[in-house]
Amino acid sequence: MSSYVAIAGVVPASTREPLLKETLKVFWSKGKTADGKSIQPTSNSDRQTMPVNMNVANFAFDMGELSGLAEWCGVDWRENFAALTRQARKNNQTEKQVAFISIVHGTAQGFVASSMAKSGSCSAQQREQIKSQIDSMLAHEPR
Repeated sequence: MSSYVAIAGVVPASTREPLLKETLKVFWSKGKTADGKSIQPTSNSDRQTMPVNMNVANFAFDMGELSGLAEWCGVDWRENFAALTRQARKNNQTEKQVAFISIVHGTAQGFVASSMAKSGSCSAQQREQIKSQIDSMLAHEPR
């Protein structure tokens, strides 16, 4: 996993890895399908295995980092999240996988927004850079 290069680059791999492991632990109590049904593991092995591969998990984390920066700066992050789940569904991810991607996104978003809030407030220049990055991601979203 340490060879993965993050897009947003906010959370170092040494922190990201434990956050992903913690996300898997809480997933089974928080994961829900689009219609609100709780997701449960089918076996102990299922409980201990990430529902997506590391590339997908890392991409969801990257998008969560960007959403966390947006939240910190007061930029609307919801379309960024919606694009992530749309892409997952277009890539034929199961409801369990989409739910896990969503939880990973939320974990990264919360971690980054909280960390950045401790470092001070967002400048107008940072706000514009983040808004531009989200707009660029959305413009390149496969339709």
